[in-house]
Order: sequence, then C-alpha cells, then structure tokens
Amino acid sequence: MPNGFLLILEEVDVVYDYSCLDKYGLKVILEKRTNDKTLTLLRKIQYISSTQQIVHVNNYEFSWVNKLKSFMDIEKETTNMRIIVVAEGDFECGLIGLVNCLRKEPGGEMIRGVFIQDEDAPTFSLQESLYIKQLQLDLPINVIRSGSIWGSYRHFPLPLLKPKLVQSAYVTQKVR
Repeated sequence: MPNGFLLILEEVDVVYDYSCLDKYGLKVILEKRTNDKTLTLLRKIQYISSTQQIVHVNNYEFSWVNKLKSFMDIEKETTNMRIIVVAEGDFECGLIGLVNCLRKEPGGEMIRGVFIQDEDAPTFSLQESLYIKQLQLDLPINVIRSGSIWGSYRHFPLPLLKPKLVQSAYVTQKVR
C-alpha cells in the first residue's frame, strides 16, 4: 500500500539477513525488543522530491512565518513538494505542535519537521547524509537526540488534577 508500513514479529535468538530489504526498497523505521520477540517496523523508501523548501524556525524572530506562509500557498501546491521545518538548538521551540497543526491545514501533507536536539549534530543541510537518510523515510516528525539517535515525539493529553484534602496548610501574608 502506498505510504504504508510493514510490521514484522520475529524471534530474538534468530539472526536474520536484512540485505533483501534493499531489493524491495524497504527501510527499518523502528526495532523494538521484548524478552522473547523483536518487533520491526518497515517502510518503503520514498523518492525525495526535487522541490524542497527549508524553513528554519525559532522563538526569537519571526521572519520565517511569512516565508512558511508563502510556501504553504495552496495555489502553488504540488504533491511532490516538501516543506521542511527545521529547529536547531532551541529545545522549547514548539516545533512538534507547529508541525501537527500545519499538517491539518490545506496543503499540510507537504510539511515535514526536523527537530535537532543533538548539539554535536551537523548544521541542517540537504547535502548532509545524516539528514538525507532520515528524510527518505518521509516521516512527518523527525527528532535527533544526542548520539545521532533518531526518534519522534507525540502529544497526548494528561489527566486533569483532582483536588485533594490535606490535614494542615501554611499561609503567610506579606502585603497588608
């Protein structure tokens, strides 16, 4: 299926030859081990579009907003175009929420996010093999952590706090 995934359940002790994955254009997205099983998530390698626009975002200046708006213009939309929103060095930039919101807008399927949290990672460039390999997976959100480990984040609601009765409390008044 286009843009689909393949989930494989394997025994832990068995050695598998993954060289055949290249023949079919498959790439390992995730490998998770339990006590006796290994789950492997595969995805077909996507063609990297020749039309890619990079937008570097940060919290301290907002010139990137108009640039992003012009790229998201629905009249210019092509299915092969990718808008790569990149955040480097700012751990509280809100990139994950921004990408999630933009992907719900018309033309949002073009948006991809790269969140660089590794201080030793090279500056983002489409010529850098570290980033090319990850962008080939065509995942919406890509986060690189220390040690060049790729992953992602997910938003989920926390349960509401409930008031709790206590035996005593300390109150002080500082202003009359």
